[in-house]
Amino acid sequence: MPQIFISYRTKDLQARLIYERLRGLYGQENVFFDKESIRVADNWRAKLTEALNVTDALVLVISKNWVDASDQGGLARLKDEEDWVRRELEAALKSKVAIFPVLMDV
Repeated sequence: MPQIFISYRTKDLQARLIYERLRGLYGQENVFFDKESIRVADNWRAKLTEALNVTDALVLVISKNWVDASDQGGLARLKDEEDWVRRELEAALKSKVAIFPVLMDV
């Protein structure tokens, strides 16, 4: 069964709908969605990294929030090397994981 990682900006509410659909098709244990897959006491960074290391496919939810996201100084978050969405995408590209961009409201 494929391991699927859903990458999204926290304001992208459509990501939950994608997660629910994929969970129904592939099972909860095969779909990583941070809000459901990481428990409160877990090391968030470690869990994200671990999930990225075993994923077969990354679903990249792209919406206006994804494209226009900026930090408090106005810098585009995608230009920040510490931005987790950027890191998730870079990890997928480096490991040659299948990436499925899903455009939402752009």
